[in-house]
Amino acid sequence: MVQAGQYAELTFSSTRVTGKGKSQYEIEGGLTVRGIMKPVTLHAAVRPIGEHRLEIDGDAQINLKDYGIKPPSVLLGVVGTKSGMALRFLIWGEKKP
Repeated sequence: MVQAGQYAELTFSSTRVTGKGKSQYEIEGGLTVRGIMKPVTLHAAVRPIGEHRLEIDGDAQINLKDYGIKPPSVLLGVVGTKSGMALRFLIWGEKKP
């Protein structure tokens, strides 16, 4: 269980950004979930939208058990799911005039 009421934030702090091709980046850093920080590598694509805006589209793979989260199950726990989870994000940044 994620316990969103008690742990309302996920935070990521980058430590290294590496270009991987035209507008493609690998971003290493620490992801904190439920107060537990683990190293994560994000893969991101950056593209301009007009003159003053950027779009950052990315993903990462995390292991729920690393953050003390029990993977969800169905049918009263008879069928479990894997602990791996894909994180996706889409961020827009705007330059102030």
